[in-house]
Amino acid sequence: MASPDLEQIVQDIIDCGFGINNNDYKYIKDGKERTKKRYVDFNQGLDARLLYKHPEKMELLSRVAVKPLRIAFDHADDEFVEIYTRCMWLAAENNIKDVSNYILFNFEDEPNDLYKRLEINALLNTQFENGGYRTRIWSFPMRFSPIFGEEAKGRKFLGKKWVRKQLRGIQCILNATHGVVGPKLAFFKKAFGENIDKFNKLIWMPEKYIIYRNENIQNGNADRWNSLFCQLDARLLTEFQCLIGDNVFVDKHSDNSVISELLSHYTD
Repeated sequence: MASPDLEQIVQDIIDCGFGINNNDYKYIKDGKERTKKRYVDFNQGLDARLLYKHPEKMELLSRVAVKPLRIAFDHADDEFVEIYTRCMWLAAENNIKDVSNYILFNFEDEPNDLYKRLEINALLNTQFENGGYRTRIWSFPMRFSPIFGEEAKGRKFLGKKWVRKQLRGIQCILNATHGVVGPKLAFFKKAFGENIDKFNKLIWMPEKYIIYRNENIQNGNADRWNSLFCQLDARLLTEFQCLIGDNVFVDKHSDNSVISELLSHYTD
């Protein structure tokens, strides 16, 4: 992307038969001639900042049969959101249909940042669909783990703004979605919650209530848990979250009857 020879690189790819209009190839199967489409996958997250500064690069990429276009969405600050959003519109305007991005979490972010980025993608998909664009974004949340030092020896790294119960809650949601967040807004809202407040409540639920959500809605367990959770004021909420933040539930006790009843939902 940063190469001054990008245009020639793109032309070389096209000349090899991977252009958007010349990517057919024929092969024989079961004695019959068949046709498939070649495609190009730059198997890394392209830098949105380069595309934002040089929108002509997106037009160059659109000449190639890219599937998918991968762009990293690692930050939720307003400046980067503007850059990222403009890049997505550039992709749509240049008729790049398949967009995939990595949503890094458990790094310098907090849970609200993850929800915000996923929601932005879901809303963009709705805008594309309503505007007649064929571009769709598929999100892949990726938990950060160091690659150097002692913390690289396991998967136990904990970001400064996360606790283990929140990470486990995200993992439970992603188990149900098979690790991917599709382009439909309704799908996102059902999986992660209608808004940030409901999302923050969801990731504190017992994991069986998250993974087997429909079952526990129907049998009333989720409603009973929710009724108790909503009775916690700020002080009791802090106490409860401190008790289960390490994602360990045995031998946890409280003098408060509401918290004690809530804890029973995690050990039954």
